Amino acid sequence: MQLRRRQLGPGEPDYELIWFVVSVGSLAFAAVWLALGLPWPRCVFHELTGLPCATCGMTRCAIQFFHGHFLAALRWNPLMFAFLCGLAAFDLYALAVLVTGAPR
Repeated sequence: MQLRRRQLGPGEPDYELIWFVVSVGSLAFAAVWLALGLPWPRCVFHELTGLPCATCGMTRCAIQFFHGHFLAALRWNPLMFAFLCGLAAFDLYALAVLVTGAPR
């Protein structure tokens, strides 16, 4: 596998822009949801069995992460914490590419 930097070709989709907009849009949606005090999502698996599922703690992890409490976020759900770290790194990369027009 080789990594190389290149400009977008004519008619080629700008994936950095697409996924950056999806990421920021999702964050804005979640922020509005929480600001309006809408009910928390319920876990059907937990409701039926009383056991935590593999994704339990994702919402609390994300809230702690975006408040800057990284250790607490890691404790709630390590997999979600790793995903959010990767997402933050991608968003910084995508923003830099979009602002500077640098090759991908």
